[in-house]
Amino acid sequence: MKIVMVIPTLNEEQIIERTLQETLRVFAESLQDYDWKVVVADNGSTDTTVAVVQTLMATEPRLGLWTTTKKGKGKAVRGAWADHQAEVYAFMDADLSADLNDVPVLLEALTDADVAVGSRFHPASNRARSLRGEIVSRGYRTLRRLFVDLPVSDSQCGFKALRREAWERIKEDLIVDSWFFDTELLAFAHRAGLTIQEVPIRWTETRYPERQSKINVWASAKDSFKHLLDLRRRLK
Repeated sequence: MKIVMVIPTLNEEQIIERTLQETLRVFAESLQDYDWKVVVADNGSTDTTVAVVQTLMATEPRLGLWTTTKKGKGKAVRGAWADHQAEVYAFMDADLSADLNDVPVLLEALTDADVAVGSRFHPASNRARSLRGEIVSRGYRTLRRLFVDLPVSDSQCGFKALRREAWERIKEDLIVDSWFFDTELLAFAHRAGLTIQEVPIRWTETRYPERQSKINVWASAKDSFKHLLDLRRRLK
C-alpha cells in the first residue's frame, strides 16, 4: 500500500531537521509493509526551512518537498496530496506532538474506515498538555458542536489519514486554506457518508520546548466563529 504522509511547515527551521530525521527513522522501522513517502508541504516560510529539507532530500529518497508562497495549512496539505499518487493520504504536525509510533495504528484503522483521526480525547489516549492548550482545545470543541455535528470528539488533532477513494469524493468541497481545514475535511467526509474512526494517541504538546506556538488565541476564536458559520451554510 502506498502512503503519502504530509508535514505542513511554516518557518520551522528550529526543528525541521530533527523532525524529519526522527520521522524517517521510525517509519523505516515501523512501516516496512508499506510503500511510504514523507512530503514536507511548506506554505510561505521565510527562514531556512525549505533549504534544510532540500539538503536532506539529497540523501533521503523517501523525502519530498512541495511549496507555495501562500500561507495556510489547508492549502499546503491539499497541494501536496494533489501532487502525489497514493492509496492513502495522511498528514501530521511538524512538532511531532502525536507520537510517531502511533502512525501504524492510524493506518490500520483504514482497514475498516474511510477516514482515520487521532483523538486526544479518546478514553485510551495519553496527553501531556498545558492548561492553555487544554482550554483552547476544549473551547473549540464546544463551539464546533454548536454549529456542526460530527461523529468525532477531536476534530482539530493534526494526525489524520484517509483512503484515496475518500479523498476523491470530497476534495472538490475543500476550499479553506487555513488550520480550519481539519474540521472542513471531517465535515464533508461525514456529509458524504464516509466512515470516520477515531484512534487513541500519545500526545505531547511540548516535545520541542524551544518552539513557540503560532496560535493567537483571540484571533483564532474569531476565525473559528466565522469559519463555522460559513461551513454550516455550505453543508446545507
